[in-house]
Amino acid sequence: MTTLESLLAQILPLALGAAASPMLLAASVMILAGRVHPRLRTAVFLAGVASPFLVLGLAAVLISGPAAALVRVQFSLPPAVEIGLGVLFLLLALGTWLVPGKAGKQPAATDDPAAQPGLQWLRYYGLGLASVALNPTAIALFVLAAADIGQARLGTAWKAISFLLVGGVMLAPIEVPLILDLVTPANTQRLLKPIGEAARAHSRLIAVLVMILLGVYLLLAGVNALKPF
Repeated sequence: MTTLESLLAQILPLALGAAASPMLLAASVMILAGRVHPRLRTAVFLAGVASPFLVLGLAAVLISGPAAALVRVQFSLPPAVEIGLGVLFLLLALGTWLVPGKAGKQPAATDDPAAQPGLQWLRYYGLGLASVALNPTAIALFVLAAADIGQARLGTAWKAISFLLVGGVMLAPIEVPLILDLVTPANTQRLLKPIGEAARAHSRLIAVLVMILLGVYLLLAGVNALKPF
C-alpha cells in the first residue's frame, strides 16, 4: 500500500525538475521589473501558468477516484513507452545542445500605461498560457507526477493535497520572486535582476540537464518495470 511519504519521495523530484524553468523565472523577473502594476501583472501571469496544470490535476484526481473503477482508466505508462520516452528525451537533450535554439524567448508584453487595462490582464494571462505551451518538459514531468498520484492508494483529499504541493513547487520560479517582492521590494529587485539575466544566459544548458534527468528517470523506470520479480 502506498504511503504518503513514499508518494512524496516519488513526486517531489519531478516537481523540482519542472521548477527548473529558466523561461518562467526570466519572465517573472522581467514582469516584476516593469513600471505599471508589476505585482498584479505577475499574479495574473501566475494564474495563466497555473490554469492548465490545475485542470489536469483536478481531472486526474477525479478520474483516479471512484470513477476509475467504472471507466477503468490507468495512469501508469507501459514499460516500453517509458523506455521510448526516455530515449526521446535524451535525443532531445542532445539535439538542444548541438543545435542552438531560442530557449527562454518569451512573447513580448507591452508596459504601456495607456493601454486598455482589460486587454493588459488578458495579455499577461495569455503570456502565462503560452509559457506552459513553450515548456513541454514541465508538462511531461507533471504528467509523470500525476501518474504516480493517480496510482497511489490514498484518499482523494490526500491526492488533492499532493497535487497542490506539486503545483506549488513547480510554480516556485514565479511564486518566490513575487513573495520576496512583497516582503522586501528593494532587496528583491537587487537580487532578482542578476538571477534573471543568468537564467536567460544559461537557459539552454538548464533545459538540457532537465531533459537528461527526465530521460534517465524514464529509462530506469521502464527497465525496472520489465524486470521479473
